Amino acid sequence: HRVAATLLMVLAFLFGAYSIVKLNVRFLPPLNLNTVSVSVAWPGASPQDIDDAITTPVERNLKSVDNLKSISSVSSSGLSYILVSFKNGTDMETALNQVRDKVGLVRNLPRTSLKPVVENILVYERIARVLVTSDDSLSALRPYAKKFEKSLLNKPSISRVELQGLPKQVLSIGLTPTQIVSLKRSFSEIGDQIHSQSQDISAGSIGLASQAKQLRGISKKRSTSEFSQLPIVTGDSGMLVHLIDMASLKMGLEDKPNLVYSGGKSAISLTVFRAINQSALESARDVYAWKNEIQPQLAKGMHVKIYEEKWQLIKDRINVLLKNGIAGLLLIFVVLYFFLDTRIAGWVALSIPISLSVALFVLYCLGGSINMISMFALVMSLGIIGDDTSVVV
Repeated sequence: HRVAATLLMVLAFLFGAYSIVKLNVRFLPPLNLNTVSVSVAWPGASPQDIDDAITTPVERNLKSVDNLKSISSVSSSGLSYILVSFKNGTDMETALNQVRDKVGLVRNLPRTSLKPVVENILVYERIARVLVTSDDSLSALRPYAKKFEKSLLNKPSISRVELQGLPKQVLSIGLTPTQIVSLKRSFSEIGDQIHSQSQDISAGSIGLASQAKQLRGISKKRSTSEFSQLPIVTGDSGMLVHLIDMASLKMGLEDKPNLVYSGGKSAISLTVFRAINQSALESARDVYAWKNEIQPQLAKGMHVKIYEEKWQLIKDRINVLLKNGIAGLLLIFVVLYFFLDTRIAGWVALSIPISLSVALFVLYCLGGSINMISMFALVMSLGIIGDDTSVVV
């Protein structure tokens, strides 16, 4: 049935071409942990209090979720951390919603504990690192750091960016014993007044359904000038004074910061991770496009360098596969051309692209991806294809 055989061959090429476009390109096969984490912070509480008041009640409610495999937890100072593992094949979106519902049903959590955080544990794949250096001090890089992080996250194929080398800024408020006595307030009372006037508080919502609006009190202070104007109640008379009038304010850096240097110059490093369903090569293109976009915005003496590009390993493996396939195809054609005839040599040479096309289509149907392991298998199979086709002919 020559027509049927030719038709199958054409279909194999078409399905293979479609699969190459659709298959995800990544460094390693996807790792599904099937795990949901629940973390509840209770500042200042001991591990025993955390275990009794938070961890145990939450674990008790989580035992009834569907497809549960195991529950493990750690109660430490100020934090309860619970891992909920599910069986293979579980729909993790449904599982995540179930866990959120069960945690929401827990009653009598400590009043001062923070809202529980429930999230899927995902494995992100690193694409590359970006190094930004400056001939000036680290302070010159600070205005650009968050800006660069935000612009990278705006790229559709980038889902996470980790920033290193930029220490947190810390505001120090200094009071002498004489000033504390003159205010007729204890040190903790003054601290409570400052804290209560510098936080964003949710005030619920107003309206119904689609017309509902969230209400939020925004009073968190973020600069020395904003803190300096905070009113502080003094003594029994209730007189108000501004914080700047009775305290020293100084903006500095956190203790023992992790700093990054390159060639003796101050630097920040941004680690870029790809979105789960995006191609590693597409993410790499987005990183380079981002570099070209921000280049004109850099201040004098600033430089951007992309390094530790893991996607290059994928590209190199793809090149090995292509070179081996083309070399094998030519070798088979030349050898069979001299020992048999041109027609047979041509059909046997086609066995390599046909076999790879079918293999890629099957890989796509099974939900696989083009990664370092699957490409290694394809490289090895090229030799088998060449051997078998020559022997059969």
